Amino acid sequence: MDSCRAFKFSADWILEEECELLIKEFWEVNKSNLPQKLVELGSKLSQWYRESKSFSRNRTRALRDKLKMLTDRDPDDEVLAEILDVKIALNLEAGKEELYWEQRA
Repeated sequence: MDSCRAFKFSADWILEEECELLIKEFWEVNKSNLPQKLVELGSKLSQWYRESKSFSRNRTRALRDKLKMLTDRDPDDEVLAEILDVKIALNLEAGKEELYWEQRA
């Protein structure tokens, strides 16, 4: 981790299950002293964020594409349920994005 830049935890990461799992696993396995543990965890989280950022953008794009495809189909119960699931997932992604920008304001 670059020693010139302070690590900052982003509140939107709390909404990511992978982030929680990464923290729990790292904390249980790492036997360093507390200050070193925090530095190493910050580095791990920064790396995880860089990788997950592009995944999130791709996920949002895929959800929008899926919603468009579903709205073009004949609306039966199954299609309507799937549309609802996709809209919920899109709202969650939008909420994460909003939380990200609120924290930076």
